[in-house]
Amino acid sequence: MHRNDHALQLVVTSEPTTQELYNLLGRYCLPFEDLVLNNMRQVLGSGYRNGAYQLRRYFNGAFALVLPVEGGLVTATLGQVEESFSLEAASYLCSLLALSQLITVAHSRNDHDDHSRLHYLYYGLLEVLRADPTFAAIATAPHHRPLTDEEARIGGSLAPFAYQPALERLLD
Repeated sequence: MHRNDHALQLVVTSEPTTQELYNLLGRYCLPFEDLVLNNMRQVLGSGYRNGAYQLRRYFNGAFALVLPVEGGLVTATLGQVEESFSLEAASYLCSLLALSQLITVAHSRNDHDDHSRLHYLYYGLLEVLRADPTFAAIATAPHHRPLTDEEARIGGSLAPFAYQPALERLLD
């Protein structure tokens, strides 16, 4: 079984509330939550049995809805690609997919600010999972900022998420 070393990366772990998600995503908060849950059902099929999600917010502004379940592996299928990993990894995948889907929605609405903001949140999360953060996303603004010295120090001490290569194979 893979264990991950995300403890250094966490800023806040809490039960997700509508207000917290609204503070992070504005009008996209409910669609984000719905998309994560629907994506879990889609990619895991019968391997998904609901659960109590955590909202994990990271030092670089990224966040994800995560099932912190330890234990057996599940099989995720996306297109023609199939990978086995933890429910925790599946929920990171589905948070990334939800952000990607919302980027497309914002683009189709010609909402450049939200498109840019969601773009940075997506890549900020991906960089945390890779243990290679290069910027800090700003959830309430359509831009990003450089990492502070302290954030860069934290970023330099990270280990990649154990299932990060499998996540990237599914996302490609």
